[in-house]
Amino acid sequence: MKFFFLLITFLLPTPSLHGWFLDPDLVRIANKSPIELFVAIYYVRNGTGYRTAGPFYLPLDNAVHIELPSPKFLHTRRLIATSTPEELSEEKDLSTMQEITLGLFNQADYTVTLNPMNAAPHICDTATWRTYAPIPTFTPILLAHEPLAAEKEFMIKRMLTTQRAQERYCSQPLTRPLHIGFCASGGGFRAMLATAGVVSGLEQLGILPMIDTCLGLSGSTWFLFPWVLSRLDPTAYTAQLVHWLGQGIIHHIAQQYHDFATIIATKKAHQLYISGIDMYGISLAYTLLKPLHATPLALTTNDIAEVLKPEDYPLIIGSAVTRPQPSDPYEWVTCSPFAMTLLNDHLTVPSALVGAQFHNHQQLTAPPAPLLCYLLGIFGSSFSISIRDALERVPEALQPLLHRILPESWHTKSWINAKITAAKIANPRYKTDHSSHAAIKSMALVDGGYLNNLPLEPCVRASATPYDLLIVLDCKQERPNRIKALRHAVAALKADAPWLPEIDETAITLLPFSVHGNPASGPVVIYCTVEGDEAYDATFNPAADPAYATPRLIYPFERAERLSRYMTQVITSHKEVFESIIKTLGERVKPQL
Repeated sequence: MKFFFLLITFLLPTPSLHGWFLDPDLVRIANKSPIELFVAIYYVRNGTGYRTAGPFYLPLDNAVHIELPSPKFLHTRRLIATSTPEELSEEKDLSTMQEITLGLFNQADYTVTLNPMNAAPHICDTATWRTYAPIPTFTPILLAHEPLAAEKEFMIKRMLTTQRAQERYCSQPLTRPLHIGFCASGGGFRAMLATAGVVSGLEQLGILPMIDTCLGLSGSTWFLFPWVLSRLDPTAYTAQLVHWLGQGIIHHIAQQYHDFATIIATKKAHQLYISGIDMYGISLAYTLLKPLHATPLALTTNDIAEVLKPEDYPLIIGSAVTRPQPSDPYEWVTCSPFAMTLLNDHLTVPSALVGAQFHNHQQLTAPPAPLLCYLLGIFGSSFSISIRDALERVPEALQPLLHRILPESWHTKSWINAKITAAKIANPRYKTDHSSHAAIKSMALVDGGYLNNLPLEPCVRASATPYDLLIVLDCKQERPNRIKALRHAVAALKADAPWLPEIDETAITLLPFSVHGNPASGPVVIYCTVEGDEAYDATFNPAADPAYATPRLIYPFERAERLSRYMTQVITSHKEVFESIIKTLGERVKPQL
């Protein structure tokens, strides 16, 4: 026995031997992360962990003492920390986790921090933590339920610009600026070209300087964001754009896949979600951004914010929809160059932090800012499809067969609505009080057309005040769907926008330009569609021409130019109508003598 004791003394350092015999069977675990945590101890063999102690609650800036379970033959003891107790199940695959292994001669004091790359809890012994305490690589922010200061400042300056332009147009001073906005629907390249034509027409009439906000969805955002980046007037930019579309978005495939691999590696390093939208965004970048910038895949919304001067441009906003769980209804999201806003509770995330992880509104990670092309891909991700989408598009003759094959309650299953190619980002409402989605770590972002291809609802709800004049572009080809979308938007806005004038459904079905509301007594909506106009060209009707159908990946120059030129003509041919409306609205807000 004496020989055995001396042998151990020779083989092991004295402090370890001393610790084996004299140290208490307790470990101390301190929480130096910004979130509440839970810890547990597992017996681990061949990668599988069997919980033997815990979960234990680890409060903020506090510590707990845990009694160690005894060693077990052929097993290691592993100390694990997580953000929720549900992650510490009784049996768990720990083959890929690299947390602290507790040996016979263990430390007695540990500290838990967060990895700034991915917000995962990281355990190290306290002595090491004190010596090499991680220096924060960013200053965490708290989320807010109001617009960012930079966006507020932009809008104040833009409204001053629009008021000066309106006073020149009306030839009289105004007590306040008229709130004039532009709202454009989705519709792929058709919507992009129609938006280009309408904005060009507004610029040619001198009305664009009087507009404070432009909100788009899907294809219309493909014009709005690159147009600002181009720093050209909309007519000059459109003249270039129609040439680029001739090559479509499926080109330079080898280089696009190379770029895709680079983006995947970057996202994996930060534990960001990857989907087909990343590749789609690259394709859009090659068509819409590469002609404007030497490094199109480096562009973010910050680059848009840098060139978005209030004296030159309205506030440009894209709209999308999200739902944290497949069974949840969609809700509207708006994305400006400054911020992403969840409109149900007006929770605002700075655009550079879209994708960062938050806990109770506090920032935990600082991944790279999302690429501009990625957001354009989300805005136009109408091809993302769920099982429900596929089943509802099956021919009617096959519907009875499918209903017999599928489970009786398939309509209510969560898997039925999961988008196969949806973009996913970290849920900024995670672990917030009074939120129905506080337990959900991620949320899907897809094309707003899944909720309504006409983004009238987010356009109105994102505005702090009612519009005096709202110019709407509805690019739907199918007349019944155009009416359906409008009714849906008006019903959703019943409580938020009682000022919205009644819109003549017959007019928006048959005409490319119609006026709704009386400027002498209230707000006005000018409604534009892609319907043909016999007075302009009896042979041209983009609403009936299958060449302008969506989806479509390429438009020949002649067709692209014809559509944009036609929509410009729709606007400029109604110069007197615009002049009458704006001057009548101006009369209502002129100073009273």
